[in-house]
Amino acid sequence: MAGDKLARYRAAIEENFPGFALEKLVYLAEGWGNVALLANDLVIFRFPKRPDDAARLALETRLLPELAPRLPLTIPNFTFISKPASKNYPYLFGGYEMLPGLFQADWPTEAIAADWWKQPVGDFLTALHAFPRQRAAELGASFINFAGTTSSYHSWREAVEDFYTVVRRLVYPLLSEERQDLVADYFEDFLDTGRFFEFEPVLLHGDLSEDHILGDPARRQVTGIIDFGDLCLGDPAFDVSPAVLPFYHGHLDPTFAERQSFYGKLAPFIAAVFGLDHSDPALVEYGLGLINSDGFLS
Repeated sequence: MAGDKLARYRAAIEENFPGFALEKLVYLAEGWGNVALLANDLVIFRFPKRPDDAARLALETRLLPELAPRLPLTIPNFTFISKPASKNYPYLFGGYEMLPGLFQADWPTEAIAADWWKQPVGDFLTALHAFPRQRAAELGASFINFAGTTSSYHSWREAVEDFYTVVRRLVYPLLSEERQDLVADYFEDFLDTGRFFEFEPVLLHGDLSEDHILGDPARRQVTGIIDFGDLCLGDPAFDVSPAVLPFYHGHLDPTFAERQSFYGKLAPFIAAVFGLDHSDPALVEYGLGLINSDGFLS
């Protein structure tokens, strides 16, 4: 990261937390919505890129303190929460003590294939999904927005329908007619099946990927779950991967596995839409590459 950018983040931290002796600040990573920095080899600061990303971080700071005592795994504790806007940074940002462990993406192949981590993650999702939905809504949780915009929805079906509209507007022009037909079948078969929407919505993590599960493969321990920036209300099947399903003890209705299959193919569409909306050609290429790959939708 360029020195001037790092200096800006340093100034924002020092302005908002004058009692924090900032001795060392290094760049960690950059996601779709946040830049992550490590301060003093101890505290991770997340800086949202846009106003909607800041709103998601604000939701985390409200919800995570109530979630933490209910969950069997450690989650971030935001002990540093900035002002909504300040001289050196236009949005709210926050920091928490770094959780131990390696990202699951960095585990050895045999550790990922093993079962030892699936039970703790299944227990985590079971507890998360049991959090009172009304309380989550009171704190600001709403139905998912697959396109990552500020639009809000009254139901999960409405969220999926709107995302399909966005896909038709942005992604269709980049696809062949044959591929457009496959995409239409994929979305419309799901939307036309009423029983797929008979579940009870729950509070979702929203992005429980291998980059957000921490663990110690040598000790066969899951050490934490991070990045709750996509907290939302929705279908529990969206959070539960097929690998974790046998270890999940939430309500399993008759169409749970079918809905899992649909959600398992959404990521390339989400990537392509986000890339097109935010001028990120690498994300567009990644998403379109999967959408156009042989056998992806057939």
